[in-house]
Amino acid sequence: MPPQAMHLSGRMSPGGLILLLALALASAAHAQGRIYKWVDENGKVRYTDHPPPGANQSAKQIKVPDAPPPSGLNPYLPSPAEQSLRQQNELMKAQREGQERERRAQLQMRCAEARQRLAALDSGRRLYRTEADGARNFMDDADIANQREVQSQAIAAYCDN
Repeated sequence: MPPQAMHLSGRMSPGGLILLLALALASAAHAQGRIYKWVDENGKVRYTDHPPPGANQSAKQIKVPDAPPPSGLNPYLPSPAEQSLRQQNELMKAQREGQERERRAQLQMRCAEARQRLAALDSGRRLYRTEADGARNFMDDADIANQREVQSQAIAAYCDN
């Protein structure tokens, strides 16, 4: 910009502003200029903003579409509805993962309990059950065999082996 277009205060003078606007309009008009497509003597397709030398009949003017108006939204980013749907899906996925972790923790706990009971049954010690009134009911060999089968099935169901 010419030095005389600026005031000492750093603000643009009215003449400089008019010059700047004229340049902006001229460049905008040039940007919307014509594009020509033509084939040169070597058979190569050329695109230029001016007609080819000699302006033969094979040159075609191409209409360049105008740029879309700025909408404030980036077309490469998801829309707010898509973002909301993604957030809901991520929340549901996190909930499912939490439920799966809880289920696995319960299975591990049940597995450990069944293994402890089977180990107690195999220990050879005298085993008993405590009744509701607090009385001990000692298990005989048939009860131990029955409980051993129950705990083996529980291990098969709850443990990953």
